Amino acid sequence: MADKHTVFAEGLTVPHSVMPVEGGAYVCSTTEVLFLADHDGDDRADEKHVIFSGFGNADVHHMIHGLRWSPWGDMFFTQSIYINSFIETVHGPRRLNGSGVWRFRPEIERIDVFSRGRVNPWGHALDYHGNSFGTDGAGGQGPYDLFPGSAFGTAVGAPRVLRGLVPGKPKNTGSEFMTGRHIPSRWHGSLLGNDFRANRTVRYSIEESGSGFKSQEVETVLHSSHRSYRPVDIKMGPDGAVYIVDWYNPIIDHGEVDFHHPLRDKSHGRIWRLTAIDQPLLDWPVIAEATREELFTHLTSPEQYTRTQANRELVRRKVARTDIGAWVRTLDAKDPNHDHHLLEAFWLAIALNLKSDGLENGPLRSADPRTRAAAVRAVGRTAEGLDHLAAAVHDDHPRARLAAVCALRGLGTKEATDVVLDALDHDVDLNLDFALEMAVRDTRDAWLPAMQAGKKVFGGDANSLSYALNKVKDKRAIEGLVEVISKGELKGEALDNAVTTVASLGSPEQVGSLLQKAQDNPAWLPAIEQGVQYNRKEPPLKSRAMMFLNSKVADVRIAAAGLCGIWKVNTAEDLLVKGASRATTIEEALAMSRALAGIGATTRLGQLSGAGQAPLQQVAAVAAAARVNPSANASKAGQLLTVLEDPALAIVLVESFLSRPEGPELLSKALQGSRLKEPVALAANRSAAASGRNVPGLLATLNKAGDLKPVSSNMSPGDRRKLIVDVRASGSAERGEQIYQRTAMACTTCHLVNGKGGKLGPDLSTLGSYMIPESILESLLNPSTDIKQGYETVVVTRKDQTIVSGLLQRKTDTSVLVRDPSGKVVSIPTGEVVKVDTSPVSLMPPGLTASLRRDELVDLMTFLTTLGVKPAQE
Repeated sequence: MADKHTVFAEGLTVPHSVMPVEGGAYVCSTTEVLFLADHDGDDRADEKHVIFSGFGNADVHHMIHGLRWSPWGDMFFTQSIYINSFIETVHGPRRLNGSGVWRFRPEIERIDVFSRGRVNPWGHALDYHGNSFGTDGAGGQGPYDLFPGSAFGTAVGAPRVLRGLVPGKPKNTGSEFMTGRHIPSRWHGSLLGNDFRANRTVRYSIEESGSGFKSQEVETVLHSSHRSYRPVDIKMGPDGAVYIVDWYNPIIDHGEVDFHHPLRDKSHGRIWRLTAIDQPLLDWPVIAEATREELFTHLTSPEQYTRTQANRELVRRKVARTDIGAWVRTLDAKDPNHDHHLLEAFWLAIALNLKSDGLENGPLRSADPRTRAAAVRAVGRTAEGLDHLAAAVHDDHPRARLAAVCALRGLGTKEATDVVLDALDHDVDLNLDFALEMAVRDTRDAWLPAMQAGKKVFGGDANSLSYALNKVKDKRAIEGLVEVISKGELKGEALDNAVTTVASLGSPEQVGSLLQKAQDNPAWLPAIEQGVQYNRKEPPLKSRAMMFLNSKVADVRIAAAGLCGIWKVNTAEDLLVKGASRATTIEEALAMSRALAGIGATTRLGQLSGAGQAPLQQVAAVAAAARVNPSANASKAGQLLTVLEDPALAIVLVESFLSRPEGPELLSKALQGSRLKEPVALAANRSAAASGRNVPGLLATLNKAGDLKPVSSNMSPGDRRKLIVDVRASGSAERGEQIYQRTAMACTTCHLVNGKGGKLGPDLSTLGSYMIPESILESLLNPSTDIKQGYETVVVTRKDQTIVSGLLQRKTDTSVLVRDPSGKVVSIPTGEVVKVDTSPVSLMPPGLTASLRRDELVDLMTFLTTLGVKPAQE
């Protein structure tokens, strides 16, 4: 128990994180990063200095948090998905929309975005070699490899994103690497995280894999059968033990359970100490009173805590470069950790802003690639950095090459960009390709103007130039890319990417030139059509597109139809009608029919949808026409639905009306008094219910037309209580899992359980550990009552008044990415977007349990309520 406490500062607004330093403390306080200065040493703040302001505060538990030092003098902190920050600094404006990690250099008050994305970042740890790893309290992908410039799911504006190291694993809070003499040796280098939903703390292995890492969950190290155990943070202490913060609350939901629910515990909380059996705790290291020599010795400690505290104390004392050099000369070259001790010396010099004067040479020449990579990450800050980085892009180990690419990106000069793509001379894995793309994109203002001025860039290498031009997606790059394509030096995916880029950003003449060359290279056409989606300027001789409608390759015909529709090639009408008539797949029939709609050939669409035509052609024609004029096609769609036997075709028809604001009401009126086959009505109903649009009239009409009997969502409180009693008393989780897996239930289409299933809805792997049975039942009966945070339905309206609804994946500079109800990611060009609204209607359709008997609903509930709450085997 504490014998004394002192109030250092008060009147702050939600101070999420505090970092004590000499003379005061840094504080993350809602929209500000503060320095609270204690001028007279009485342990009370005398002055508040606002270092940065402009951080978002839209969601209290997502605001800036998690201050953490690095041994080279940077301080990191984090913000989460609902925070949008706009910071003005003496080094220029800084922006971070959504989640990410900030990097802060206190002595020069410089702040930069270090990594973007994740949902609710809730842990940041550095390993023995300074690699950053993070966890996510709302994204189930295990640990994340946070190298500089990395971006993960939800990253706003990112052209592409990476994944966590263990996709499908539970969400984690807190992260800490295991180091030191007290813990078991098998734990060394492992990362601990908290699976707070399942009331446990877990250990992950972290191993090198190419330029990145691989990981797997090794074991549960702490578990409680009491649902109030909610571990949220982890730190190693000065005694070598592991300390775990336990929030202690049976309810953790963001909003699924009433905030005034009596089970919410607002008064308890704990810190657990995890120690090794039969292994004594360590003596606390002496830091503040230690001599300079003792502090240098601490830099060789096996405990990361001790090394970090010694590093900060040496920085506080402002030791000289000569002092560091004198210590280095005392080190034993035969020590297995000698190279890492040299790395600590190099890091310390950087933290002190001293000239390295050769301190970098030892770590850069280390036989251990991990030490070399760590030195490469740091050497970009030195005056000799560029020369070292130019050599490091050719390092034998991909991790060192990745570090060089990231550091060259950070330099941002033309000289740096001239060497960064030398890394393409070696094997390029996913992380390296990502980092190289970010490098050429983020430094384009350094090399593109030089290229336009006729200067040699990227060493004059054609493959490097093509790579950069494809990745940068900048109109200034197009002329150079056209030249590279013309030389015929590109093949395969590189060629497709180049063609798509020119088609999306090029002038009408450049796109027309591509179309002409496609006569000899018809396989280019899908790439051209993909690019033209973002570039609606019509090329000269656009009618050339129609000749590809006779291709023997379906993908080429479909692309040709798309181009004819976009460019309104009216002379293609007869060929499009022929193509629609001959189509054997709904994809091709729709492509031809939509092209006819695009050129205004409504009469021909009427013929294709008339009597005597096959259902495939009729549905495609009506669906295409309805997207343009739903009122004129509602009656015909209603008649078609009454005779259709294929549920898949019914979905196509219904979706065409859902794509227009007025469409659902028109289709509902057209179906009044009609009878539909039950499978058709059920498919149509689920399509409408899963659209995210509020269409009760259409749903009621489809239910009546198909004689569907949905279970009442207004189950009485008494009936609900009785059902939950039966869940606990007689339900079978095994039978419930079989019900969950039924195709008709569609659960696996949207939800993951233990890494298997879809991505449209929340991961249910640990549902039972954090959501009470009453709330689970309500979500089954009335999915829209309380939509889980991060899974709200968005409705995107295009300029042509068509609508796309689904789950927002992310926004980039060029498009809005939405995962539609089928699970397909739809890319909508930014120029086509009129507005993006949030719907109050869940993508999870109501009535999914309509086909279940009461005993089956009991079993399904039993399965769901036990997910994530089975006792740990350990």
